[in-house]
Amino acid sequence: MGFFDYLFGTDNLPARQEVAASYIEEWPLASPFTDNSGLERLTFESLYGLPSDASNVPITRKTAMSIPAIAKSRSLIATSIARMPLIAEKAQRPLATQPSFLNQLQAGVPNFQTVTWIVDGLIFYGRSFLLIEGRQSNGLPASLRLVPEWNAEVNEHGELIKAFDRPVSRGSYIRIDAHHEGLLNFAGDLIRDTKELERVAAEVGANPVPSILLKQTKGQMTQDEITALLGQWSSARRKRYGSVAFANDSVDAQSMGQAAENLLIEGRNFQVLQLARALSIPAYFLDGSVDGASLTYTNTAGKNRELIEAISPYMVAIEQTLSLYLPAGTVAEFDTSALLRGDTKERMDMYAVALTAGIYTVNEVRAMENLDALPGPEPVTPPAPEPTTEESPNV
Repeated sequence: MGFFDYLFGTDNLPARQEVAASYIEEWPLASPFTDNSGLERLTFESLYGLPSDASNVPITRKTAMSIPAIAKSRSLIATSIARMPLIAEKAQRPLATQPSFLNQLQAGVPNFQTVTWIVDGLIFYGRSFLLIEGRQSNGLPASLRLVPEWNAEVNEHGELIKAFDRPVSRGSYIRIDAHHEGLLNFAGDLIRDTKELERVAAEVGANPVPSILLKQTKGQMTQDEITALLGQWSSARRKRYGSVAFANDSVDAQSMGQAAENLLIEGRNFQVLQLARALSIPAYFLDGSVDGASLTYTNTAGKNRELIEAISPYMVAIEQTLSLYLPAGTVAEFDTSALLRGDTKERMDMYAVALTAGIYTVNEVRAMENLDALPGPEPVTPPAPEPTTEESPNV
């Protein structure tokens, strides 16, 4: 009798209920934001008992996020973009009145959360979908709703046909495409290799090489004596002056250490570098080290500039797609000023040069520093002093 005949047949009802309950307990109902692609493993491995081939196991978002380097990359890219405000500009100047849907893409949901999950979809699947749930009088979007990939059904052309198990018509959603087809699609082998290395490292950690070997050179000890000796040595290492030990002529203490290769340090660092390359992130953001490389930035603003350069393709994908749903000549852009804000000395030096050159006024500088304008007429910026030359004294 097959599993489904056993489970849904008319005989043995108590046993069938027990089997069903065990599967419900192992695979509970998921929230709308849960990656449920793990159900594939339930179907092919748990139900039919087929042996799993690591090279054929589907790579899911859950699998990828279990790798620390990918989890950190996702957090770094998604939250760095999400913390920047979305603003509408025309002729490179922010609009006095911003479109309401840019201020809050989803009703009742902070933009930080919405943009984070939009970027998440771009990273892992190469796309993100937003339902248009309300429109303004001019037909432009008024409110949107994010559709996670696991709640989206698309046809062979990549068009969204169902969201949350409901049909979706053309023109009622926005699709944002990344500059690649998604990490799960183009880096499946890399993710599998990294997971395998993590598994091997875990096995090494569970079966470590002993750091101290006590070798008996004389006589014969019983098992109880050996256990007592090991316990005394282990306990002594954790006490004060534990770095000093005593052994008589019947016991030879040898330090084994822990071979670096047994910890797989080089291999794990190499995988971090590979993941950094796949995600176009500088390796040092993922705590990876490159021989002979050194950091090129000297301050936070310099580091953030390099980060924005790395994540800008995701930013541009969102900006240019949302710009299609704004009035002609108006574009959506992320405001990077807060992320690129230098330290106090850098800003003061820049203001001094800008004031002298007449680029900014005093009150404009004060506004950039969140200070009130000075009362009275706008202060006049003093002109730059004329260069002077010393005359040579008469001989």
